[in-house]
Amino acid sequence: MIYFLKYVVATGEITFSGFSPDPIMDQPLDDGEAMLEGQADPSLYYVVDGAITPYPARPNPWARFDSGTHEWIDPRTPADMQAALYAARAVTSMDRSELLIRMAMAGMMPAEDAEIAAGGIIPPTIQAALDALPPEVFPPEAQMVARIKWRSDNVISRVNPVIVLAAAALGVTDEQMDAIFEVRIPQ
Repeated sequence: MIYFLKYVVATGEITFSGFSPDPIMDQPLDDGEAMLEGQADPSLYYVVDGAITPYPARPNPWARFDSGTHEWIDPRTPADMQAALYAARAVTSMDRSELLIRMAMAGMMPAEDAEIAAGGIIPPTIQAALDALPPEVFPPEAQMVARIKWRSDNVISRVNPVIVLAAAALGVTDEQMDAIFEVRIPQ
């Protein structure tokens, strides 16, 4: 029994791994292909200079192997990364009291405002900032929804409009809010 594999010479990618009872090493190959005696799992090995070589550890599921550098690379575009961040924010939430404690402890919100907000009331400083927004940015219907959700929701989403606007009014960056909410971007 002879174990063999076919691979793409330019990349080292193993395209077939198998065995045969007869020597078949001189069988015709497609352009750019070569054959090598041996056995290897194509998901774990590739060929470098005619030698079966293990891939380095894959850092993340999205990583793509670059046969020229023999390293895993990140093929994601900035738009892909931004979409992943938005998706992670959309599914991240926190207990309102925990959020307010964290914001107050981090100096992102005055303790007095955090205590008022804990009672389900939008603090006057934040309400003033929300009221100052033009109706095309924060229409009356959206204001009503935001007030009701703030008063009734005990679990606050990272993308809650009151949180987004309050953070902006308080000078808190998106990155700071992501840290408070412990937003985890899929790796």
